[in-house]
Amino acid sequence: MTDYPLLFEEWAPLDSPWAVWAKPVLFWPLDGVPPRPLPPDTLPAVDWAPPVQSGAALIIDMPGASSVLEGLALALRGYRPIPVFNGCHSLGGLIDVEPIVKALTDGITVLRSQRLAGDAPPAFMIDSRRLEAMRKVAPGDFDNRWCLFPQDLPSARHLLEAGIRTVVLRSQDCQNDMEHVLVRFQMAGLQLETAIPGSVGRTPLRVSKPSGFRSAWHRLEVLLGLRRNSAGGFGGIVPEPSQSSHRYG
Repeated sequence: MTDYPLLFEEWAPLDSPWAVWAKPVLFWPLDGVPPRPLPPDTLPAVDWAPPVQSGAALIIDMPGASSVLEGLALALRGYRPIPVFNGCHSLGGLIDVEPIVKALTDGITVLRSQRLAGDAPPAFMIDSRRLEAMRKVAPGDFDNRWCLFPQDLPSARHLLEAGIRTVVLRSQDCQNDMEHVLVRFQMAGLQLETAIPGSVGRTPLRVSKPSGFRSAWHRLEVLLGLRRNSAGGFGGIVPEPSQSSHRYG
């Protein structure tokens, strides 16, 4: 069986200053199997990524396990992949996180082989499907949808003090919750770039202030549509309609 707490410690080692932003919710004890080495052709090409010495932080906002595989490929280039998956695991969940768990488990063999430097720049891995339910939400479903908040990633000040001058978003598009994060970076003077899967290289990115920017009401509205889990992260059973009127879906 895989020891998930220890696995999390390997993905978020104490010598990395970026480990504090790693989310542990997918690493708590599950029925698993020992890691199996990934086939050599599993990892994608990451020619879009800037050199590891360039002062860049990367945000990999891609669907499911593809985000982990991208992060592992970047580890081969010297980046530290940081898991920022914040939706809990459950059979029948509205978002299938099993492929992510498998990629994190099997991918540990790649991570172990690299012996990354403690100060390796970060590549934050996020699931772009975080708010996409696989089916219509119904009472009794385990709703593990989640949303990215600015505090889920380092502040612009923290990045700048660490020598980061550029943030690259690797994603098909910039979702609303990501806009709330990136516009703060932009306002602080960080250069933003995007690397769209299927395209060559990187292009400058300009983000407009999203609706509800820095509004406590916006945050409250988002949280009312999601279900926090007592063990951390997001995930809970959808109640009967009579139990609550403030729910998305």
